[in-house]
Amino acid sequence: MTERIGFIGLGLMGRPMTQHLLAAGYQLTVFNRSRPAVDELASAGAIAANSPREVAEQSDIVITMLPDGPDVESVVLGSDGLREGMREGMLFIDMSTISPLTTKVRHALHHGRRTRGGFSASTTALFSPWQNDHVLRPWRLRSNRESL
Repeated sequence: MTERIGFIGLGLMGRPMTQHLLAAGYQLTVFNRSRPAVDELASAGAIAANSPREVAEQSDIVITMLPDGPDVESVVLGSDGLREGMREGMLFIDMSTISPLTTKVRHALHHGRRTRGGFSASTTALFSPWQNDHVLRPWRLRSNRESL
């Protein structure tokens, strides 16, 4: 398998997902706020990252599984966050347990502008847009981190 996967959020839902990805043979880089979960997966073959930025730098696909909207915002936009390590062509999949409306509002507020359907095609990078009667479609990054 050639695509490198990064995973952030190794709780009740994230840890089993990462274990399945490792068992399937994917190269996996992981990060979590609490280090024991990272160390456990590193002993099973995952690469341990020290920050979300490191996860992005070592991955082609980044998946987050976080408990709340502020957690997603911190991991993506905070110091040493995903945004600092993302590059064009990466795929970001947010599977956090937050409302799609929360995601749209945070995205629009961050960019300070209204966007069609909550997103702009040129800046949709971090949050998967809802389109076509609520069919979730992941989007590849189209531009550099300045537009995120």
